[in-house]
Amino acid sequence: MRFLFFDQIKLIEKGRRIVGLKTFPLSEEYLGRHFSRQPLVPGVILVEAMAQLIGWLITYSHDFELTSLLTMVENVTLPSRMTPGATAEIHGEIISTTKDGTLARGKVLVDGKEVGNVERIIFAHFASVPKEELKQRFAYYGGFRAAKVQPSPAPRVYARPKHPRSVVVTGLGVVTPLGIGTVRNWRRLLAGESGIRRIDILSDRNLPAPFAGQVSQDDWQEIVSRQPEEAARKGERRVLFALQAAMEALDDAGLTRHAPMGARAGISLSAGLGINRLEDILLGLDGNGRFCSRRFAERLEHLHPESMFLNPTDRPAAEVAIRYGLMGPNVTTTSACAAATQAIGQAYRVIRRGDADVMVVGGADSMIHPVGAVFFVLLGAASKSKKGPDGVSKPFDRRRSGLVMGEGAGVAVLEAEEHARERGARIYAEVAGYGASIDAYQITAPHPKGRGAYAAMADALRDAKMEPEEVDYINAHGTSTKLNDSIETLAIKQVFGGHAHKLAVSSSKSMIGHLLGGCGAPEFVYTVLSVYHGAVHPTINVTHPDPKCDLDYVTEGCRRMNVRAALSNSFGFGGQNAAILVREGRAKWDKPWKSN
Repeated sequence: MRFLFFDQIKLIEKGRRIVGLKTFPLSEEYLGRHFSRQPLVPGVILVEAMAQLIGWLITYSHDFELTSLLTMVENVTLPSRMTPGATAEIHGEIISTTKDGTLARGKVLVDGKEVGNVERIIFAHFASVPKEELKQRFAYYGGFRAAKVQPSPAPRVYARPKHPRSVVVTGLGVVTPLGIGTVRNWRRLLAGESGIRRIDILSDRNLPAPFAGQVSQDDWQEIVSRQPEEAARKGERRVLFALQAAMEALDDAGLTRHAPMGARAGISLSAGLGINRLEDILLGLDGNGRFCSRRFAERLEHLHPESMFLNPTDRPAAEVAIRYGLMGPNVTTTSACAAATQAIGQAYRVIRRGDADVMVVGGADSMIHPVGAVFFVLLGAASKSKKGPDGVSKPFDRRRSGLVMGEGAGVAVLEAEEHARERGARIYAEVAGYGASIDAYQITAPHPKGRGAYAAMADALRDAKMEPEEVDYINAHGTSTKLNDSIETLAIKQVFGGHAHKLAVSSSKSMIGHLLGGCGAPEFVYTVLSVYHGAVHPTINVTHPDPKCDLDYVTEGCRRMNVRAALSNSFGFGGQNAAILVREGRAKWDKPWKSN
């Protein structure tokens, strides 16, 4: 590529950092003639010069051929007009360089005043970039490949609303052992079908807990085909589940065509427990079986694709945000089995107080790997039943023997009601209230009197300004463990009093297993669908009722009923508790809370 106007280049070497400075006059000839063959805004001219400068730095410092490089420009803030006669300075800095490419950034000064910047300029080798990606992600400008650049609008100033805003659900997406998508999940849930099966993605056939709510191999391959970019890079199961569920939810909400969605759209997802994989630990062991940090560092290229070293806890949220341009509030919750419901509740409050108009919420998790398969057995929480997949997850049953792991993701789109109605969105339900608490009792056992669970549910009702009698359904945490099911039942009776026995209560985990850090996400989706469709799914496998669990667990099958409002519960290790309340989106509620 021929360099133009590079007669004034200054090279600065600062340790490992390489900074370049290019100065040139903004003459009428430069602004008009040089790019007259293309209708380019002046900001693109500056990006052209910046990319050329950094390309020169790469060839100077790393001996790469510029013709073998592809450039992508992200996060651009540049002026839409430039005055002839001023002097422009282009500053470029290389952040890091690998065999696959270079990451750089730059800024623009006009007459000594900074007027714009480019946060990320990525130079990648042609050989390492699939042709289809080139077609999708890059536009062509006068012999130079770069992302399309438009002048940044003046920032809008948002004032917080005087009154809390109503928050509604406008999009839903889910991946579980029951399948991909809300339609298939809902149909199978109402039919009482189980997605729990013998684990077949691990080579060990003698697992202490051989059954799990595993996403089927056919569904997994379909997800991989729908998310080729992530699958080709690392292919971490949680990230792929989150991307698939988010794609469905945003498409369902009619928002995918609006990407990038900007600073008024954010994301709040839960993350599961990060555990070192055995394969990664073995990389660092020396001949005596001792862990050697140096040996481990020298073998990082052999890390398992799903290694926690390659997949930090916030990676699912980050990847979804990058794909859809969600630049607003960002939350990743890691509060065990209550994490997803807490992520949804926090996002609800973000919109309610006016800090965002749209929040993508939910969670994803998978611990179906060698360490995860024994982790909950060692804790005494997992079922070791070998009787078969059909009856292994038995919430509220007297013969329940422990939780059954599941995997997958659930994602919902929350919106300020006025924002949703302004764009004509379908409204599934209104998010009416949220409550969270901690038992402050033990790490692995709930408070014996249900203190924390009671507080979370009561706070959700109080937040919604609703009476207990106005709730018709509870999607219970219902883990199939001895302690959780009986104590959750006790807490429900404490909160709802005599109305507790009139409630329909069911556990989705009887069919999909326990998604751990992500469990509250698909259960929130199912709760919203119950309100929207007026139907409640059953709790399956309750063959021997427990006298301590004496509520209506909808054991006879799907029940068609009017669900004015519904509660979704999530309780986790560490005494974490969360409850979120949804109600019919068509109704308006303004009744004051009556203190008990």
